[in-house]
Amino acid sequence: MSASLADNYERILCQISEGVVVTDLASGTLRFANPAARDMLGEEALVASSWLGETLSVGHWDEVLLPTGRVASVDITATMWSGEEAFLSRLLDITDRKKHESEHAAARKRMAKLAAIDPLTRLLNRRGLELILLKERAKAQASGQPLSAVLVDLDDFKAVNDAVGLAGGDQVLSEAAGRIADSLRGTDHATRIGGDEFLVLLPETALDGAVATAERIRRSLARAPVKTVAGMCPVTASLGVAELASGVALIEDVLQVTRGALAASKGSGKDCVHAADRGAVAQ
Repeated sequence: MSASLADNYERILCQISEGVVVTDLASGTLRFANPAARDMLGEEALVASSWLGETLSVGHWDEVLLPTGRVASVDITATMWSGEEAFLSRLLDITDRKKHESEHAAARKRMAKLAAIDPLTRLLNRRGLELILLKERAKAQASGQPLSAVLVDLDDFKAVNDAVGLAGGDQVLSEAAGRIADSLRGTDHATRIGGDEFLVLLPETALDGAVATAERIRRSLARAPVKTVAGMCPVTASLGVAELASGVALIEDVLQVTRGALAASKGSGKDCVHAADRGAVAQ
């Protein structure tokens, strides 16, 4: 390439928004950088040529975090520059695109999380529990550790709504959810199944431990009335406990094996805990 053609070529490259850097093939010495590349890389990185890294593939686009904190899609090709072998690197600034992608991903994650949360109690909802149950069931099968569940049903909740109204009833549900959650370990999962019914999943917990947890929940719910817009409201619950057999894999299965124990609690005068047979299986 003649000197005049090379000068014209460099002038054209200096006017484009894509960064262009030329380095000597053997020594890595900087031969040329257009203004766009200088803005993206910074002078220090240009001189050192260290921004190229060892992981970039010649002939393939790679995403690179630049020393300036910007992100670029970089393509490196072997070429001739002023009659000598060189690397020509093209840099496309994708910082804004990556930022938008990250923001969109975070928004999708937040939406997915909200879709799994009950808006009133901030506990998992039924959909959220479905995902958790699949994971905990698989972990229990792989580890051989037991998995148990506690079904919690507030006593006489219709009477509560009649006494304090729907707004007061919501306050009772919200407070009950908080007391249930506070009675659990960080590895346990509390869910509002619907209405005044809650289901708790207890990983690595056998029947005796689940009964102890259920009793802790019962005492926490009954320890003090809930303050509502219509006055103080006493709260108690009946609880059914079951250690889940390997065949229990769906929420309906879990509800089936815990509801019998819950019915026994209701039939015994409420505000108490009953356990199903160890390793109960849904029919």
